[in-house]
Amino acid sequence: MLKLNKTSFLYPPAKDFGMGWCVIAGFVVLFVAVWLVTVAFGVGPNMLLRALNASDAVRAWVGWTVARGGMLVSTFWLSAWMLKKIVGLQAEETILARYPGWHADLLAGLLLGTLAMGALFVFETQMGWLVVEGWRLSGQPLAFWLRTAWLAFLSNLLAAVGEEVMFRGYFQTGLQRAWGTLAALLVMSIPFGAAHLLVSGASETHWALFIVLLTLPGIMLGIAYLRSGTLWLPMGIHFTWNLFQTDLLNLTADPSGETLFGLATRQTGPAWFVGTSYGIETGVAGLVGLGITLLGVWLWTGRKNTRQEYSAPSSI
Repeated sequence: MLKLNKTSFLYPPAKDFGMGWCVIAGFVVLFVAVWLVTVAFGVGPNMLLRALNASDAVRAWVGWTVARGGMLVSTFWLSAWMLKKIVGLQAEETILARYPGWHADLLAGLLLGTLAMGALFVFETQMGWLVVEGWRLSGQPLAFWLRTAWLAFLSNLLAAVGEEVMFRGYFQTGLQRAWGTLAALLVMSIPFGAAHLLVSGASETHWALFIVLLTLPGIMLGIAYLRSGTLWLPMGIHFTWNLFQTDLLNLTADPSGETLFGLATRQTGPAWFVGTSYGIETGVAGLVGLGITLLGVWLWTGRKNTRQEYSAPSSI
């Protein structure tokens, strides 16, 4: 065993310029591979269950669980494999190392995402810009509510873990070892923003402006990664940011979301602040949420030694 700095793998001496292009090429391959796996798991289990004449409830519980679980495991494995092959790091020993206090970083991230969305919810409702009309699943049986909540949990877990491992864990880490911290943070955030053009509602904002706006959450999550040294903190933020914004507090006032199990709301505020049906990220509300979260990240990581040492295998 070798005594190593918890974040030492994030701040190595700069390597050759060409390594960065290898990391970028690897990310393109990784992104395509994850997309193909997502399509396969999104279609395959459902087709099989239909062929077996499974009920709607079985298709929802089993189909979604197998599909989202398969996507999550595949995304993590592919990202970890690429991290090892191109960057030379083991995911379980670096970006997801279970160092003393890792669970506290995860909990802090969960609380920060909740705090940011909760603060925006209170502000918009007090301003009369978000009107609460009841519960989305009011009158539905408990089994249906639980099923929808489970789908929301799986979907948000997939986004939080999958995107963090891909964009921050592999892409940002690899670029940082090649080109340095600032270049890695900025370059990583651009494809992160562009990837969200595929999400429903993105077309309501001009594509160039949309990418710029969506790079900002990528930068915030990248800073959380740098400040904490692993992905536990940004994964926690990512999970509750999405869960509370869309599926619990419904800040987008989406009446038909298939994973919405929380509030039924109506949006009356100005679009420049509340954003579009995509989310708050396309409005000033997104900037406010980012500011709250980033302040929390700074305070949380500043109150303890983010370079705290822990025992790690000498193979790192």
